[in-house]
Amino acid sequence: MKTHSFTVKTLGTVLLLSTAVIGGSTANAAPAVTGDILAAYQQPQVRASFGPARDIARCNQNGGCLQVFRHGKIYQHPQYGTHTVPNGPISRYYEHHGGHMGVYGYPTSSVTATATGTTLTTSNGKTYYTFTETAGAVTVAVSTTPPASPKPAQPTPAPKTQPIVERKTLTVEQQIRDTAQEAFGTAGAQPISDIYRPFPEDIQVQRFTGGVITYTKATGPIAMHGMVYDHWWKAREYSDFKNREGLPTIWHKTGDTIYTQFEHTQLYWDPHTRLARTTQNLGPTMPSPSETPKSGITPG
Repeated sequence: MKTHSFTVKTLGTVLLLSTAVIGGSTANAAPAVTGDILAAYQQPQVRASFGPARDIARCNQNGGCLQVFRHGKIYQHPQYGTHTVPNGPISRYYEHHGGHMGVYGYPTSSVTATATGTTLTTSNGKTYYTFTETAGAVTVAVSTTPPASPKPAQPTPAPKTQPIVERKTLTVEQQIRDTAQEAFGTAGAQPISDIYRPFPEDIQVQRFTGGVITYTKATGPIAMHGMVYDHWWKAREYSDFKNREGLPTIWHKTGDTIYTQFEHTQLYWDPHTRLARTTQNLGPTMPSPSETPKSGITPG
């Protein structure tokens, strides 16, 4: 077994947006929760900490289903079962660096608090990944055989109560500032504009020397290259292209390149062509931390 160590900051919650529209729903009605996901959600500690559903369950994603809640996600897979993953350092690393089920696969256990830290095990059908988080530091152990089930700490604490409380105290300005620091570094995190709203939708934007951060209540802060933002902003100015990319939903960084996932595509800035390029590495094949995007990817 080989182990890699990474440090993850507890930042604004990052959630996936669905590309579908929920027909017949109202602004005040939470999406329905059904089936095996409902059974997991009805556990008192899960319902209390996860909050209401953000979207209906989406199935056929790598063979399973996923439903997004305000403070976590519930995954259901016919082989691995139904498991809960609250928002926090582990879920942030799993989603950003693993292509969200693409590299690391589906959870084979729920996030569990143990005597040595908080753990989550996932599998892509060939390899098992065990994430362990202690005080914000996440280690990822890789194995080709199923690891032993983690032993819960006694007494079992509420898995992610404290991080959720901390996030609630952060203002939008603080979340945007922290994400700029993570994405652009100290030199690139110098603001060059106030927070403003360029679109009728509830999208807040702030420009920095190193790029742009957007913010919505559903996704939290999302980082992108400044020229990628300009490309996206211009497209939304014209009604014929308004929904070509959709809204930004998640981001990750490989080397010096920031990849921003939108509802319909994924964009990055190519310094060689000086164009916002769309990569074919979407969803399950999003680049892993060790991969370097190829410069000759054909735009979609």
